[in-house]
Order: sequence, then structure tokens, then C-alpha cells
Amino acid sequence: MNDTMLTFQPYLQCAWQLQNGSTITPGLKVLPSLILHQQITPQWSAYAQYAQGRFAPITA
Repeated sequence: MNDTMLTFQPYLQCAWQLQNGSTITPGLKVLPSLILHQQITPQWSAYAQYAQGRFAPITA
């Protein structure tokens, strides 16, 4: 029995540093994603992410 699964998922991403200390990072794997990172202080940061995906269909 072989229970190993090998996957290959290339991913493209770019980060833009904004003047207000924010970083916007759009990416593309199979479906698009977007990340927003805000450095509030040297010890604290905020992070938000949006990604679009889909579920495999349910089969009976």
C-alpha cells in the first residue's frame, strides 16, 4: 500500500511597499489571492488576506 501523494503547485507573487508602511502582496496560483500587511509598530502588525478558491464536487 502506498499512501504518498506528490503535488506541484507553482505560485507567483509580488510585494509592493507603500509609503505609509503597508505592504500589498498579490499572488496567483491557480486562483488569485491578495494580502495586505500593515506594520503598526516595530512589535505589532495587522494582516488581511483574500483568496478565491473552490471545493471539489461532492459525489455520492
